Amino acid sequence: MGVAERPVLAASRLLNASRVPLAADNIDVIGYNKANEFIVVAQIDEEKGPWNTQYTLRWRDVAGGAFAPLAAAGKIKWGTATDLINGNAVVIGEKACTNTPAGSDWQDGEEVEGAATCDAINLADEYYTEIHFACNPNDADAGHEYEFELWDENNGAAVGTLLATIKMATAPIVKIMAETEGLNEAALRKASAIKLFAETLGLTEAAVRRMWAVRTFAETIGIVETFIKALVAGPTYFAKVGSFNIDPSKGVTQTQSISGLGFQPKIVLFWWGGSTASSDTVAGGTYCVGFGAAISSGSRFCVAGVSDDAAADSNAARAHYVDSCIRVYSNGEPTLDGIMDFSSMDADGFTLVVDDQFTNAYRISYLALGGTDLTNVYIGNKAEHLVIEQYQVTGVGFQPDVLITAFAGRATLNSVAGGLNMGIGMATSSNNQGVLAIPF
Repeated sequence: MGVAERPVLAASRLLNASRVPLAADNIDVIGYNKANEFIVVAQIDEEKGPWNTQYTLRWRDVAGGAFAPLAAAGKIKWGTATDLINGNAVVIGEKACTNTPAGSDWQDGEEVEGAATCDAINLADEYYTEIHFACNPNDADAGHEYEFELWDENNGAAVGTLLATIKMATAPIVKIMAETEGLNEAALRKASAIKLFAETLGLTEAAVRRMWAVRTFAETIGIVETFIKALVAGPTYFAKVGSFNIDPSKGVTQTQSISGLGFQPKIVLFWWGGSTASSDTVAGGTYCVGFGAAISSGSRFCVAGVSDDAAADSNAARAHYVDSCIRVYSNGEPTLDGIMDFSSMDADGFTLVVDDQFTNAYRISYLALGGTDLTNVYIGNKAEHLVIEQYQVTGVGFQPDVLITAFAGRATLNSVAGGLNMGIGMATSSNNQGVLAIPF
């Protein structure tokens, strides 16, 4: 039997902190973000074993300097935030290098984190293994390249220098410009932010600097700057008017979503005139109209009316429901064509659900309102008074800025009756109000 010899360095590879390869075997990594930890893999092959020793990972700046072991401090420190667990075995399924030394079998290696040296590995003859070291480059110099050496700790000799090196990304452009102009980075970032902000809002840089000065002054004297932010950001009140066609292929409980609004509504108003065109047009024929609104699946209503076209005698009907937001009748008998209820407000629109399947693709228009400046919405109902007196509604929970009303001449909710009698009203004050009414 011959004399045992130290293993040879068979391959090397660099991984990120989650064990994802940064490059192929023995290939350098360039432009690495030094804020992120990484893993150095050293693959060794024992050709005349066994050889029992501990291994240490050492590093140096390629620009100059001697190799030094990983430590708690230094340009390259030992890592503590990778997926490695110190002392865990590296099994064949965790082998990182694609290289497999000819004629050798696998022997489990070791993970090293929070340390520079692994436990003793007694590598058998004609076996190979890998040691995975966690590294932290937070204090590395930007733009510098670092290489690594595997050291036989028990025998005080190098196994070899790993071929894979790592080069840190250069300093951010802000840092370079700041050093060039003799400014600190904070001042340069502020100047860049002012320029970008001015270009975005179409303002002069001087105007933006005045805003910035007011903000600084407000902070200095302890004034809440909510009003300044509101002035810069503008109101957060959103409105979207649109139209869609009901999908008559949707069966009961199936949904139809309307998206592309750009915000999540707080209330949606609906209206329709009986057209089945695929665009907003004027249509003749039977008069079937309606108006509805919804703020949730449990708070919605609609009023609807229908009057037959070219009938010898008037044949009309009207309905008032609080269990749906869209209801269409096809004739004055009345024959119900379909019901759409409200399902949900969505991040980019809203969703409706079919309560009764439609036979026609009616064109529905809507007005969706939302934003943080729309603080409260409410839907309710109350019977009309039969005499002239104050009509008072309580329990809303807030003082409204605007009121929208709708009626269909029905004393009983969730019912339909003959004759067309409906209307829509609105008001912001006692001297700013209006109504649209359709009589019998």
